[in-house]
Amino acid sequence: MFDSTAADVEHSIREEAPFAVDGHQQATRHLENSIGQNVHILYLPNTERTSMSDAEIDRLCMNISRTFPSATVQEAHGVYEGVRRPILMARIRTDDTDAIVALAQRPCHEFDQRFMGVEVGGRYIRIYADDTM
Repeated sequence: MFDSTAADVEHSIREEAPFAVDGHQQATRHLENSIGQNVHILYLPNTERTSMSDAEIDRLCMNISRTFPSATVQEAHGVYEGVRRPILMARIRTDDTDAIVALAQRPCHEFDQRFMGVEVGGRYIRIYADDTM
């Protein structure tokens, strides 16, 4: 049964996206575009150069949990205005871009940020604090 199903899937992929010589790139690209949801990355850029303690991470997680059931929050480092600073990044899987923008607006005030960054599909925008008024 497995072999039969695998053969059917392989045939479908070949029909939908003809393989290149090695076949791998086009099959992978086809699968990536056909399944799953967008993953939005929310950047808390630490525009005011404050510390990012567990309390700030917890606050960001609480903000996210008001709207989304799950997310991945990471501590990272970024460069802004020529200065390295600790930042927070959240990865959220959703098709609701409006909810992501609304979420990004809240931490602008709660974390005293000039803006929040939002990335989806390799495209980045800034949500500014004054956009929330």
